[in-house]
Amino acid sequence: MKQVWQASVIMDLRIIGITQKQLAQECGYTEAYISQVLRCRRDTLQAKERIIETIDRLKREAGLTL
Repeated sequence: MKQVWQASVIMDLRIIGITQKQLAQECGYTEAYISQVLRCRRDTLQAKERIIETIDRLKREAGLTL
């Protein structure tokens, strides 16, 4: 079962207009690893923090935050 943060990241990817592959590049992870984390196959606090920080940065860069 997806956790709230993973569902939020997937929604944000669509809003920002980037793919999981692009997110992986921005985070410094492989596309396969991002996919595993977002599908709850792997779960680490470090990955969660890096993904959320990257999403927040990309949203700011796209002018999507208040």
